[in-house]
Amino acid sequence: MPLAASAGGAHREAVRKRSDADGSTLTRLVEQTPPDRDRFVDFLRAASIVAVMLGHWMVSVVLRDGDEFTATNVLASARWLHWGTWLVQVMPLFFFVGGFSNLRAESHGSTTGLGYRDYLRRRLRRLMRPTLVFVVVWLAVAAVLDATSLDPELVGLAGSLAAQPLWFLAVYLLVVALAPPLAALHRRRPIVPLLALVAAVVALDVGRFAWDLSGLAMANYLLVFLFAQQLGFFYGDGTLTRMRSTTLLTISATALGMLVVLTATGPYPVSMVGVPGEAVSNMSPPTLCILVLTVAQVGIVMALRPAANRWLRHRRAWTVTVAVNARIMTLFLWHLTALVLAAVVLVLLLGLPTPAGATTGWWLSRPLWVATAACILAVFVAAFGWAEQPRDSRDAGGSNVVVAVLGVVLVVRGLIGLALDGFSDMLRIPDRGFLGLALSPIMNLILIGVGYVLVEGITAIRSRPAARSARR
Repeated sequence: MPLAASAGGAHREAVRKRSDADGSTLTRLVEQTPPDRDRFVDFLRAASIVAVMLGHWMVSVVLRDGDEFTATNVLASARWLHWGTWLVQVMPLFFFVGGFSNLRAESHGSTTGLGYRDYLRRRLRRLMRPTLVFVVVWLAVAAVLDATSLDPELVGLAGSLAAQPLWFLAVYLLVVALAPPLAALHRRRPIVPLLALVAAVVALDVGRFAWDLSGLAMANYLLVFLFAQQLGFFYGDGTLTRMRSTTLLTISATALGMLVVLTATGPYPVSMVGVPGEAVSNMSPPTLCILVLTVAQVGIVMALRPAANRWLRHRRAWTVTVAVNARIMTLFLWHLTALVLAAVVLVLLLGLPTPAGATTGWWLSRPLWVATAACILAVFVAAFGWAEQPRDSRDAGGSNVVVAVLGVVLVVRGLIGLALDGFSDMLRIPDRGFLGLALSPIMNLILIGVGYVLVEGITAIRSRPAARSARR
């Protein structure tokens, strides 16, 4: 009996300690911030994702005509807002910050003897766990909705909208995978990859607009954001931080001037995001305009960096930044799902009116829509944020470089498949395919799961529970 009581007491004490540790994680992260940490990197990462979320929530327009629903965005009816997209299209900054982090991770691996395989594992772990949770939950929910009497088109629209973040996640994984060889080239010839990427983007735009080679222009999804990552390397190696603010702002002003010329005289629209009804989008696929916008934004934010870093020394500002980064993937993945549910609550359940975009009624409704979506997203963060908890990051063999690269390819293919076709009707093989291969949603999930196992390595996956048991 004393032995049992002792064991029970030890178990309760262990549970209490783990609970206390979980509750103080944010405080601990804030207090343990290294003095030399570049806090601006974390701020830019958090700010870019928050801007994406708020941008999607703000521009959404849901119209109801009896039992018919239409989803669009306000840019279709308010052309004067198109200029504002030059400020709110901040996805390039996320890839720019990714370049900084990828360079540091690759450099750390080189100095500690870790190879490319281990680099991939470490970079994908934080991304893939919340992604797998998101995909599995949504496929399960979609299966339930498909079995109900709800309008299949409405269910399909909701599933397709919710899956859109997976498209940029797929591109980001490719950019991460290509970072080490491009970082090596950056160290030898830093300007060469920048110029090569600019030339490739220009060539693909010419092919797209002059000879209608739209299929080839899809490569700009990768090339434009590789350019943003390459600029991030200049941040990571200290080149940008050594530049004077006046120089950075001059570069930005020049880029903005080029952007004005491109949108005024070329085939490019003013909006830096897609607008329903417009024949050309600067983001589908990305064009030279997004590349030039990246240069303009990077110059501005780097000029603001010294002042921002001083501000981030304040505990409150830094705590908010750390909190957002701690759940950044959960926020990004679930923010459009929150918007879908906000529409369900406000329009279907409460029966609120759905004014046309850019009208007085629509503007007045924005705070309510944003607040509702934010509250719903907070519930998702509470429910699924655990998937971003730090885990044992030790590497334990199990797959070679070729297998790991194949795993990345499978993950990317699965993510793109879901982004294109959504979550509904999980066994249906779509009419169209990607790169000649059409797969059902459940098959795309299998690709993602198998790909992640190939990158992680079965040996590494098996070793982590054992490692945690040993620590206990």
